[in-house]
Amino acid sequence: MLEQEGFRSPKQKKRISADMVKYLLASRHTYKQLQNPDLQQDQWRSEELAKKLNVSEKKLKDWVTRGWVTAVQRPFGRTWVLYADETELKRLYQLVASQSGQGRHAPPETLRNPAANNRKPG
Repeated sequence: MLEQEGFRSPKQKKRISADMVKYLLASRHTYKQLQNPDLQQDQWRSEELAKKLNVSEKKLKDWVTRGWVTAVQRPFGRTWVLYADETELKRLYQLVASQSGQGRHAPPETLRNPAANNRKPG
């Protein structure tokens, strides 16, 4: 399957084995990128963005599943990487404000849609 996607073993004639994949996943660099990835500009770990917005991480992840926040989840470590530049942070602060209090209604559509120029975290 990996060969079909263009990946090759170091020795071109040898198939990529399960042991090779385990070795790569166990390597320090791969493990770090899965568990604690380097972030690019305007990328956040879920716990850091939740703290900045003063919301629970659970609520923030709920917004991700609703499509209100752009994010990717790293495998194995369950680490979420979210995108929020200054414009997106302003929208998220407004979303937080719209969701406080009892009997809250669904936020306006403008607050439910991430900015069109969002870069998918990678």
